[in-house]
Amino acid sequence: MEALRTLQVRISGERNKQPLRPQDLDIDELIKALEYSRDLIAQDGKSRPHIHVEVEEGSVLLKLTTAAMLVISTQALLAEVQKTHDTTILAPKQATALAYFDALARKEGFEISFGAETKEPALKINRETVWAETEADYLDRLIAEATPYWASIEDTSAWLKSIRGYNHQVSPTSTNPSN
Repeated sequence: MEALRTLQVRISGERNKQPLRPQDLDIDELIKALEYSRDLIAQDGKSRPHIHVEVEEGSVLLKLTTAAMLVISTQALLAEVQKTHDTTILAPKQATALAYFDALARKEGFEISFGAETKEPALKINRETVWAETEADYLDRLIAEATPYWASIEDTSAWLKSIRGYNHQVSPTSTNPSN
């Protein structure tokens, strides 16, 4: 018999000024939470073993029981994400799953924790969670922030030359002695 372990996904907070309970989630929210929880454990989806699910009180507690190796490796990855706040070590489906839970936490003010049932959660997400940016994310953010300001510059070429210190020169002067 294969060794089994359980990964818990706990969603806590309030809805309608009352502590969150499983019956407070819409069916679509519950389905998405289950799908993304599955994707954290078994990102390829095709060759995964059976995942048994229990939904319990205690906020909303999703208990996913499956092959121990999947739960242990997921726990280790999530602990590393908690330490570094860098999701680039995750498989694409895992990163998408965390992005979903992050958006849910921000939108609803929930705290979402992930971990084995006997340990401190490997990862906690809430409204204050800050993720490390990849270089591409950083550049995309800078471009998005700068774009509105570009519209107010009439001659962008002249502006860039001014910023680069070329002032009124068409091109920088050559320092080549042969010229």
